[in-house]
Amino acid sequence: MNFPQEVITTLYTEGTAIALIIGLMVYTAGLKKKNGVREHIFIILNAHALLLALSGALSYTLRYQDFDGALLLAKIAGNLHELFILALIFYWMLFTDYLLYRSRDHLYRRYTPAFIPILVCAGVLAVNSFTNFLFDIGEDLKFDPKPGYWVLVALEYLYLINTVVLLLRFYSKSNGPKFIRLLPFATPFIVSSVMNRVTPYEVRSLGIAVGLVLLHFSLMNERCYRDEETGFYNIAFLKYIAGFATEHDASGGCAIIFDGAERGDELAGIVSDEAPDNSAVVNAGHGRYIVLSGAQSRTAIRLFITAVKEAAEEESIDVSADYLVLNGGESLEKSLNKLINKTVRAVPQ
Repeated sequence: MNFPQEVITTLYTEGTAIALIIGLMVYTAGLKKKNGVREHIFIILNAHALLLALSGALSYTLRYQDFDGALLLAKIAGNLHELFILALIFYWMLFTDYLLYRSRDHLYRRYTPAFIPILVCAGVLAVNSFTNFLFDIGEDLKFDPKPGYWVLVALEYLYLINTVVLLLRFYSKSNGPKFIRLLPFATPFIVSSVMNRVTPYEVRSLGIAVGLVLLHFSLMNERCYRDEETGFYNIAFLKYIAGFATEHDASGGCAIIFDGAERGDELAGIVSDEAPDNSAVVNAGHGRYIVLSGAQSRTAIRLFITAVKEAAEEESIDVSADYLVLNGGESLEKSLNKLINKTVRAVPQ
């Protein structure tokens, strides 16, 4: 049977998505990386994106086959397609949340109840394979949504709205950097989702595949300047900022150094919680953290140091602190280089 032009176009986009995702999975499998929560969720996202594209291509292909049971199989594939897109949005929400809070416990507490609707939808979609509760494939072989289908769509948008709220928190908390590094996935995903609703073509799988590829390379670039365990910046970032300061005539600020010695790992969360908005935290190693802020008021700096020390004292963590006021221009580069040398020399060999 000949396929209509919109089906041929859809099969091309699904095939391209499958090729991109398989290529990404093969490429990332050969990389040396830590088995962290972020990596596990990213692998799950890739798997769901691949299954999404495969089920979409299978559903469209089977609709135009003339053997007995072809339409039923096409409908089952369509049900799986809807389940995979719902699950993928859920795991994207988890991925965004983890990058913001970096807490496995927070994910379990907040999102275990949110996963229950997916299990319910899986059961309803299984029943829909033999009924027309959510959608049917009409005589014209096109997708025919029923009233119940829009409940499923509403759940997708609830997950998406929560993810957008998390993205906005990224923006307000970090003044852009964390927000920008998530845009490579969010932008093509949102654009393709809109196109999916207003055009006869199934392009969402391709948008997701492109987004995952861009997200991977965005995060790879970030690894050069970030400590994977804490999510803070590293000394390489401090060196980069030192060079950037002179080249762009950057303004000054301050650098506050905290040393938690043997309990530095526990100090990380306190420093992160107390750090001023739009500041950057650098993990200098061996329990030392440097907070870079635009503030130059010694009163504000001392208040911040006091807040960290008081919070640490509640946890019986002994903390020492020092600070350095940074001037703009060339003197800022000199101050940062002095800070780098001081920190590196202080690290036990």
